[in-house]
Amino acid sequence: MPDTKRDNRTEPNKGEVKYTDIWLKYRKSHDYMQLKRIVSKTDRNWQFYIGNQWVGMKTGGEDLPSMNIIKPIVKYKVSTVSQQNLTANYSDASADNQTTYESLYRELNRKFDLAWDKAKMTDFAWKNNKAAAIQGESYAYFWSTEINDTPQLISNTSIMFGDENIEDIQEQPYILIRERLELKDAVNVPKGYTNHRRALTEEERRNVMELCKSDKRRNFILLMLQCGLRPSETTYIQGKDINKSERLLHVRGTKTEAADRFIPIPEPLFSMIKDYSGDRYVICTKPLISSLESYWKWFKRAYEKRFGKCEFTPYCFRHTYITDLCSAGVPLAEARFLAGHSDIAMTAEIYTHQSERALSNAKQLIDNFNQKLSE
Repeated sequence: MPDTKRDNRTEPNKGEVKYTDIWLKYRKSHDYMQLKRIVSKTDRNWQFYIGNQWVGMKTGGEDLPSMNIIKPIVKYKVSTVSQQNLTANYSDASADNQTTYESLYRELNRKFDLAWDKAKMTDFAWKNNKAAAIQGESYAYFWSTEINDTPQLISNTSIMFGDENIEDIQEQPYILIRERLELKDAVNVPKGYTNHRRALTEEERRNVMELCKSDKRRNFILLMLQCGLRPSETTYIQGKDINKSERLLHVRGTKTEAADRFIPIPEPLFSMIKDYSGDRYVICTKPLISSLESYWKWFKRAYEKRFGKCEFTPYCFRHTYITDLCSAGVPLAEARFLAGHSDIAMTAEIYTHQSERALSNAKQLIDNFNQKLSE
């Protein structure tokens, strides 16, 4: 979410920090979520769903017994509810003109069914119901009027209501959705803000690797850049997740079912983390978001001190990793597994962008070559 806290345009000489209306609303909702521990409870629910109920406990390196009865129950409940497909039935409420406009109603019903199928709403309803069953709440954001555009699935940790006591969503004084920059590649991001879903440039990558040579907190960056972890996933990595014989990393992700995965560890990074064992965390002492934020602040401060303004975000490391998979010729289906994407379309979008960029670079090289020949 762009930082909207500072607004000194009205009094540029006083240096007074002002708070915009949208920021105050955000802070109010954020404080409520913290009070109700919504994020931690949601994380716990997903951990139980994937059968990882012992996460965070000190086990002395031993595997604890588990029996996942939650997952089959959720699947049964979701299938029961989702099989009752939603449909529209246009008709005259008074029934006075039902016969007169029967052909019109029939055509409207047909159009609705067609639009529903094109938007793949049945599949979306299953995903939404599953998320709601695990989290307690899940929301559909209809951000487009185009028939082919599927609504966006909004987690209960990403939506903020103006008044939590009002049950009717239509009566809310306002609704905030945070971190929604992924909508259609954030084409409407205000000027001046950097797209946080892009790959690093060659210069940025060189600078990052140079910075990682001399600081022990480099594991945080390299787990994202060389293993493709989401920023939050780095905080959960422990020594027991490192398979030393196979040089694999077990990512116990919770964002989606596909997030739980095994990833090859590149040799340079493996040599840095191979000595971790048992319950020892690789980048911090506890898997807390506050640890992640402090690590990123450290990195950004160190980067800007040496190389100037830092114009990328933590997610750019993960995006770079997926782009590297494409450049290395890793098949799309395998890349999807390594990235932990629940939908292969998410991986395909990055692969397509990389292919388009490679084509553009090739075109430029050919143009330069032909220009030299003509000189």
